Amino acid sequence: MNYISGVPISGSIRDQLIFRQDAMGPGNRDLNGGFYYDMQKRVPWITMSSGVNLQGDLATTYGAGSKLAENNQLKAIQDGQSLPGYQPGTSLGIRPQPGILSAKIHSHNRFGSLRTAVVSYVCWSKEQLDILELLYMRPGMTVLLEWGHSVYFKDLRASSAITPLARPLSAGTKENFFSEKGIKDIQSVINRKRGEYGYAYDAVYGFIKNFSWSLRPDGGYDCTTSIVSAGDLVESSKINFYISQKEVHLRTVEVFNAANEELKTQNGGRQVTFTASNGNKTTVTVYTPEEIAKLKSVDSPNVEEMRKLSPVRAITWPETPNGEEGKVLYEKYKTRVVNTISGFQQRIEKDFDSGTLYINPVERTFAFTGNSGGGKDSIVKTGYNYDALVKEANALIAKNPDVQILKQEKGDPAIVMKFIN
Repeated sequence: MNYISGVPISGSIRDQLIFRQDAMGPGNRDLNGGFYYDMQKRVPWITMSSGVNLQGDLATTYGAGSKLAENNQLKAIQDGQSLPGYQPGTSLGIRPQPGILSAKIHSHNRFGSLRTAVVSYVCWSKEQLDILELLYMRPGMTVLLEWGHSVYFKDLRASSAITPLARPLSAGTKENFFSEKGIKDIQSVINRKRGEYGYAYDAVYGFIKNFSWSLRPDGGYDCTTSIVSAGDLVESSKINFYISQKEVHLRTVEVFNAANEELKTQNGGRQVTFTASNGNKTTVTVYTPEEIAKLKSVDSPNVEEMRKLSPVRAITWPETPNGEEGKVLYEKYKTRVVNTISGFQQRIEKDFDSGTLYINPVERTFAFTGNSGGGKDSIVKTGYNYDALVKEANALIAKNPDVQILKQEKGDPAIVMKFIN
């Protein structure tokens, strides 16, 4: 499993390690549910599946789409075989089916975000080699390599049973490699199945980067395929591709506006028509004070409210996908602000009642304030030093060129700052 430096291991992994230690450690193993002896029977398995979809002339010969890949996974037994472990051929008759000899998996760089694998396998006829060349010897094509144990601990209770491990991404199952839509879908299933199968399952989804094959004296072929992952750790953290702050800001504005529109729909309002003296009619939506309060709940404090440390409303969100995403974007912006001012004596002021920070993700602003002031009554307390605040703000800008002073006036309790990008 990959590990992020500075972050504790997952609680489920910790529980599994403790349970395995108790089940497999010294003690009366006969009375320990038979776990020790059942687990000694486990055997490793490994499977490789190709993501190649055929079109054109090759589809006419082998079948269109993923049919050839589904029928030629490198695994112990193929589905629907009349003679398990063997395949009929036109040139040499019945021959053993291709199979994996070994696989070496390595994690690279500091956080293990890149994984590579070298898979060695054999085939026994030219016909088999032609198929494997299409599926596993084309650089740039996708491959799923899965491995694990034949049994695993079903759960962590005292009545746990040793359960056979069903491969979760094989053809014919509800969730399989050949029906998933993309990298994120496949990686999501892999991450979930690791936990579901007690970490007795793992997989690498990646791209073919190299291959080789050689003829043996007995007429068979020794083959290897080198795989580089699409970014296991990166995909699980959902940061596989670089996203600029500009793109994040545009999405924030879009989501906040959508959330406000949903609040308008959810919080009533009535249509009222006004007639002017000239006879023109105008229809507007009128809200109660309670509805107005909810409609403004996604708003963030503006520049003047920040500068004067006006009381801040607690933010609420509509119970919709936009509301959920809005929460995430707000927290990420707050984290960006906190990380930016980390190490400085000043702070982001907040209203003591609501605890809401003076930040505005839509305008990319925040209030950089003194060490005291802006309490419940919003009155600056003694000890506030404006000159020291300006000096500290300039030092912050020197360290973070992406920040600028948006508004400052001597005597005001806060300097409003803004991210340029």
